[in-house]
Amino acid sequence: MLEKLLRSNVSCQLLQTQKMAGIIQFFEWQNIFVTGATGFLGKVLLEKLLRACPDVGNIFMLLRLKKGKEPTERVKNIISLLVIKKQKL
Repeated sequence: MLEKLLRSNVSCQLLQTQKMAGIIQFFEWQNIFVTGATGFLGKVLLEKLLRACPDVGNIFMLLRLKKGKEPTERVKNIISLLVIKKQKL
């Protein structure tokens, strides 16, 4: 039973690795346009792209003025959050 479970776990990990390799190849040298980059999912998407896809092309973000903050301020905030998160790892 334990041996079967271990084989199943190894197969699952191999499948996940293959899927991740496909994602990395898909985004390789691709330019990406992100709307909602300052929201929760947008930040998660940006972090994942930057961490997992080292050869991603340019990432363009559509930002608007919100609560009196200029888009440049909002971009700086996102970048600082991503840098802080990377330093914690």
